[in-house]
Amino acid sequence: MSEKKVLFLGPIPPPVHGFSAINAAMLDRLSNKNLTQVFNRASKNTGKLSSIKFFIEWVVLIISFFAASLCHPKSLYAGFSGGKGQLLDLPFFAIARLLRIPIYVHHHSFAYLNKPSRITATCIYIMGPARHITLCAEMAAALASTYKVSKSKITILSNAAFLPNTDFTPVDANHPQETNPVKIGFLSNITTEKGIFDFFAVIRRASEIGLSYQAEIVGPVDSSIKHKFQNELLKLPHTKHLGPLYGPDKQRFFQEIDLLLFPTRYANEAEPVTLHEALQAGATVVAMQRGCIGGMLPDHCGSAQPAETFEEKSLQKLQELITLNSAQRLNRRQEIIKHYQRTAKNSEQELQKLLQEICHHSLN
Repeated sequence: MSEKKVLFLGPIPPPVHGFSAINAAMLDRLSNKNLTQVFNRASKNTGKLSSIKFFIEWVVLIISFFAASLCHPKSLYAGFSGGKGQLLDLPFFAIARLLRIPIYVHHHSFAYLNKPSRITATCIYIMGPARHITLCAEMAAALASTYKVSKSKITILSNAAFLPNTDFTPVDANHPQETNPVKIGFLSNITTEKGIFDFFAVIRRASEIGLSYQAEIVGPVDSSIKHKFQNELLKLPHTKHLGPLYGPDKQRFFQEIDLLLFPTRYANEAEPVTLHEALQAGATVVAMQRGCIGGMLPDHCGSAQPAETFEEKSLQKLQELITLNSAQRLNRRQEIIKHYQRTAKNSEQELQKLLQEICHHSLN
């Protein structure tokens, strides 16, 4: 008799974005533990007939899912969509519930937590006694209060569990070196919503009060702000745009910056992987308070601030770093790296428990 499978539902790359990337990482982990059957909700079609083709794909996927569900799979793991995509997820949840397949649903968005949704409420009702996987304690609390999900059915799993285990051990502190200007970084899609002009405001103010720094900006510039971005950039000394960086070049960026500023104004920001990458390399982080960000940044790692105090706190952290010599900066980086490593280790342990449950146990 063939081994029972875990059914996997959710978009996986291409295209690559935060949701599909974490889905792909989870699929890789599940596939190492158990046979999986994938139901990829990412559309393969573009062009004038894309909507019709996508609908046909979706219907075929549901039929295939129903057939697989009749073979008594162990469980269903689903990456939960953040918006109207939940309507596309709903039939899959209904089939799984009807056939008593244990459901594990992974939440990645604050969209339906910041603004309660009837579609989400319907999905959660249809799921019944599902296991809900959230990114942080703040997300878990919002899910429990907004949709009356029992806390006993919620597992907290940080995205830190899925980051590569890269060694960012700093240079030996026993080798004295000249203290260079503090390097400030920004890495994101460069848009107004992601806070590029808030970043410029901090840099401009640092110049006005005579603070010594270098600044590097990483990411693609949105076409709608390209002219304004270039004009602002030209006015700022010691500031350059490096364009998009990937792989070792991005790792090197995080290793070389002392302070990452993340002034996101995106209302539904959840748990930005960029912040984990910065902490993994030992950079101090100042970010705007959104979603899970507050819990990611204890005092010795940086600060999460409301928009109105972001600039003030960023300048304060910059001044603190300027006062440190090279050995003191190195010690700070080492403490931040140790904090991240503890977070990653705890997240990996939680992930292993979750994988064991998905692959070997039914929900009660």
